[in-house]
Amino acid sequence: MMTTFLSSDAACRVTSQEIIKILQTDAKLGLNENEILKRRKYYGLNDFEIDDDEPLWKKYLGQFKEPIILNE
Repeated sequence: MMTTFLSSDAACRVTSQEIIKILQTDAKLGLNENEILKRRKYYGLNDFEIDDDEPLWKKYLGQFKEPIILNE
């Protein structure tokens, strides 16, 4: 089971071959079904919840309060 933590800062400094080795996968085939199920059980689904009550339109209009946008 993969237990190595790799920050995004560290990940951008290694080669793709090193990442493949760290993630214990195959670049062409990916993970087999059993490995997918094991990792999903261990790590959970690759998703996240967004708890944001501010409406999208309000976020959009809020962008125009930024000085950089107003000065352009």
